[in-house]
Amino acid sequence: MKPLPTVAQLVDIAMSAEEVDPINWVELNITKEAAYEMMANHALSLYSTQGEDRDIILLSSFTKLVVENFILNLRLQKYETR
Repeated sequence: MKPLPTVAQLVDIAMSAEEVDPINWVELNITKEAAYEMMANHALSLYSTQGEDRDIILLSSFTKLVVENFILNLRLQKYETR
C-alpha cells in the first residue's frame, strides 16, 4: 500500500489549488495556514482510520464538499447581483 501523505504535503497541494479560487482571509478570524493545517490534520486522521472502503468514503465526501461549494458560489452570485 502506498504511504499516506504528510499534513505538510496536503497543506501545500491544497493551498496551491486556492490560487484558482482565492479566499478573502482578511474577513476571517483564522489564518490561512492554520485553517489548512487543521483541515489537513482532520482529513488525514479520518482517512487513516477507515478500512478497505476508505477510497469510496473519500470520494463521496469530496463530492459532497464540491456540491456544497457549488451551491455556496451560486448563492453568492445571486447575492452579488442584487
